[in-house]
Amino acid sequence: MAEKLNDSDALHLITRIVEFVLPRREERGYFSIWQEFCYLNSFGELEDGYEYKVIESYGGGEGGDEYCYKIFSWKDINDTEPKFYRMDYNYYSFSGSNFDDVEIYQVNPVDKVVTQYE
Repeated sequence: MAEKLNDSDALHLITRIVEFVLPRREERGYFSIWQEFCYLNSFGELEDGYEYKVIESYGGGEGGDEYCYKIFSWKDINDTEPKFYRMDYNYYSFSGSNFDDVEIYQVNPVDKVVTQYE
């Protein structure tokens, strides 16, 4: 079952990931850290046992859906296994990605059986 992170925990998680993966960036504001995270690519094994991977992303960009999400995993130094998250946000052609109403959920991978008829 997905568990929504509160705004403070969500911002802390994103800040931690961006500052570790991109340690040499200048001081960031609220909007720019979300923007940087949105376009952050996957990194395999990072030094000191950290791990960040983009699992799936959807929406955004010209011609794309205004509903966007990004599913990613993050393993912090004290974690034994990576944790999985889904970030929901919006994209509007006149203003780009909108992070005013961003929501982040801690999720778990679930295998499902799908029947298709061809």
